[in-house]
Amino acid sequence: MIIQFGHALIVVVLALPLLLIYLRRSRRLSVGHLLAITTFVAYLLVVTSFTVLPLRFDAEHLSQQSFSPPIVLVPFFLDTAGDVMSANQYLGNILLGVPFGFGLRFVVRTSIVGTLFAGVPFSLSIEAVQWVITRFGIAFPSRTVDINDVLLNTFGVTLGVLAFLVVRSLYRTLFDQFDSDTGLWSHFHRVLVAQSG
Repeated sequence: MIIQFGHALIVVVLALPLLLIYLRRSRRLSVGHLLAITTFVAYLLVVTSFTVLPLRFDAEHLSQQSFSPPIVLVPFFLDTAGDVMSANQYLGNILLGVPFGFGLRFVVRTSIVGTLFAGVPFSLSIEAVQWVITRFGIAFPSRTVDINDVLLNTFGVTLGVLAFLVVRSLYRTLFDQFDSDTGLWSHFHRVLVAQSG
């Protein structure tokens, strides 16, 4: 049995409308806010596809060797053994965190500092899922739990926050005087002109 991106996509397509209907009725969220949530869920689905999927549950794959070592706790800048990631891995881990840092404020009410702090458990949760898969032999491929992934993902979140600050500053300069209380863009306008954090 294999769980692939398509399976996860089907689950999201079936569950997301129910979540959106619930949020619209119980929390009275605007259509723009629901669009932001939908976009963020799509991003999380992509993250899952790169970090966890596909998962194979057949005996042939489960018997394959795990990576050695299964847990790497030495940051790349302290590694004297010469075991370095490829440039693509560095870049990929950084880019994975950028949308989180940029988009979280459109989904939940939080400060800049709150977004930065949320980036750490976000990255740790990816590594935790990978550790569970590897440690308990739930599925293949096994993954290496790597502190460097956490550091690079968190750096990506920081870049996303900085990008948000730049966009917010430009938006305030150009559009702060405009009133946008109605329509699809109103939620995004309120987030970008909000004076808090």
